[in-house]
Amino acid sequence: MHRLLKKYIIIAPIAFAVVYAAIHPTKVLSSAQELYNKWMVLTMILDKVERFYVDERDPDELLRNAIDGMLSGLDPHSVYISEEQYKAFSKAYEGYFGVGIKYNIIGNQFVVTNVMENGPAAIAGVRVGDRLIKLEGVPISELRAQQIEQILIGSEDKAVTLQVARPNIDELVTFELPKRKIEHKSVPVALMLDEQTGYIKISNFTESTPAEFDAEYAQLKQHGMKRLVLDLRNNGGGAFDAGVAIADRFLSGGKMIVFTKGRALRSSQQYIATSSRTVPRDPLIVLVNEATASDAEIVAGAIQDWDRGLIVGRRTFGKALVQTEFPFQDGSILLLT
Repeated sequence: MHRLLKKYIIIAPIAFAVVYAAIHPTKVLSSAQELYNKWMVLTMILDKVERFYVDERDPDELLRNAIDGMLSGLDPHSVYISEEQYKAFSKAYEGYFGVGIKYNIIGNQFVVTNVMENGPAAIAGVRVGDRLIKLEGVPISELRAQQIEQILIGSEDKAVTLQVARPNIDELVTFELPKRKIEHKSVPVALMLDEQTGYIKISNFTESTPAEFDAEYAQLKQHGMKRLVLDLRNNGGGAFDAGVAIADRFLSGGKMIVFTKGRALRSSQQYIATSSRTVPRDPLIVLVNEATASDAEIVAGAIQDWDRGLIVGRRTFGKALVQTEFPFQDGSILLLT
């Protein structure tokens, strides 16, 4: 067996057992032995596949498949991301080569939830609500999330063949989408609708969203804004803390924005509004639709719960799951609900 792989597999249960012993000394013997036995079964299976399977297989790929199989029994949002994929994921917020779409898994369907303005997909006619059926001729249901991202985001030299299902159209709609540089800005639009009404669109939440919002809000105030339309349509979420920070802008100090509850002690927390950055209590309308999800729902929900503004639009996506990021020494991470 690949030496590094075998070393990792054998050391992992031992390290876990040591930690477990420190936390639960009374249960350590039976539980640690049971865990070790299960890990050894996995080790032996990997060893047998590597040594005796009819075709030679990459040990790292075998381990990756084992990880993916473990996570596939959880929710769709709990995923393992390799070092390379994580670097690409991070660069996506700085600007990247791609086709300019985002999607969410609704039931078993891969539904387009955001089409970036002036991106290749928008220019070609891809619409929010289209269901992704095939990428490069391969049914999307046969691809892992990381494979989908690698196809949609990457080298500018390769175009992407995308086939979608669209309501009221019997045949699949096919697009040939070139990749080009997508400049990312989480607050892409801020303008005055009339002499007193400002409009701000937040497309998703990143670490820079609160600062972007503050800058655009201040500009609109200088132009005489006395009421605001906040557009969260097609906003699938992003950085949890950024969503909380935006909600904090609209609530007075002491009001609860959101609380999280999980099995681990640290995952159960309350997030309370401060009074340090609260914007004036001007009339507020928040626009939402079926693709408003996650952190965007936190903002809309807090505003609605505290009667701070009027929510207008369709029923939102309903993603009430928060992922915690667990980084590893090799640069990969685990996103776990």
